[in-house]
Amino acid sequence: GTNWTAGGALNTGRPKAAGSGIGLQTAALLAGGAPYQLNVEAYNGSTWSEGPNLNTGREGIGSSGNQTSALIFAGYVPGSASNKTEVYDGTSWTNGVNYPTSTYELGSGNGTSGSSSALGFGGNGNTSATNEYNFSSTVITPGAWASGGALNTGRTALGGTGITSAAIAMGGGAPFNVQTEEYNGASWTSTGNINVGRAIYGGAFGPQGAAGAASGEPTSTPAGSSYEEYDGSSWTVGPSLNIARNGGLSIGTQTAAICAAGFTGPASPNLYIKTTESFDGSSWANLPSPGSDTATEGQGSTAGTQTAGLVFGRYDGAPNYTNKTDEWDGSSWTAGGVMITARYNLAGSGSQTSAMGSNGYSTSTSNNAEGYD
Repeated sequence: GTNWTAGGALNTGRPKAAGSGIGLQTAALLAGGAPYQLNVEAYNGSTWSEGPNLNTGREGIGSSGNQTSALIFAGYVPGSASNKTEVYDGTSWTNGVNYPTSTYELGSGNGTSGSSSALGFGGNGNTSATNEYNFSSTVITPGAWASGGALNTGRTALGGTGITSAAIAMGGGAPFNVQTEEYNGASWTSTGNINVGRAIYGGAFGPQGAAGAASGEPTSTPAGSSYEEYDGSSWTVGPSLNIARNGGLSIGTQTAAICAAGFTGPASPNLYIKTTESFDGSSWANLPSPGSDTATEGQGSTAGTQTAGLVFGRYDGAPNYTNKTDEWDGSSWTAGGVMITARYNLAGSGSQTSAMGSNGYSTSTSNNAEGYD
């Protein structure tokens, strides 16, 4: 693949959400993220909509499954690493069997069989541990974790994708490295290195023999804008992302993928973004920022499609929480009707002509909802 095209923007921009995202390009799920997010969003191929929140807000999470049957595990909660597991049935999240160790920024296998299997490996402290999860409806205990083969190179902030019997891990942080390893269900084998050493976090996607890795830390180029493809033995550099980002979330295949969210740095302050880039196998592009609000920090919300979009609410610097709305027609932005309540970090859903914005923050957390016609 060589090309990215723009997809719908997330409602809430964030890095370090669940693993490499969960699901496919047209039926994806994104959960958690920094800072300690409860937020969950579902993607239908053009827009993101709000889903049920996690029970425990966290970042640097492992994940597996699909949009209607998913598993998240481990991660970082305020002040410490976590070993908590949550299971999603398409409607709600319930607590599952704890991950064997409390860790975060681990790699994970994005299983194809929903929440019935998962793979977690590496993590904070440059551990080489691997753990496998299996679910069976025929036994009383609904799920369990067991030790798997250890990575050859222990590391944190690595990328991971694949299934429990055919996974792949690449890159990592502290220090940034290029190692790639394949897992066969029992042991890890070193294979061709990635070209740009970086912490990939949730930027990895696809099956073991045809994986992709987009974005990375450090945010500056080439790591933050890097995209590479794996053919089963070696990595090839692909077209760079439009926006260099750390902690981007990637989902899909080498010919149909998205990379969403992340932050553009520097470390202080973290500049979180909502931009989604969509890859069609040959090139990529990203949606422009609203023309009337180019100086804002963003943190607004979105609805609609690539050719009929809506952006509303924003943050212009405390205490300037705006009520501005902009409409996108596929080539340019025009001002729309203002919101009743100025705010930012609100949840958005719907279409350009029938949207809803709810919750958010102005001088305090809001539970107010508004409809747009």
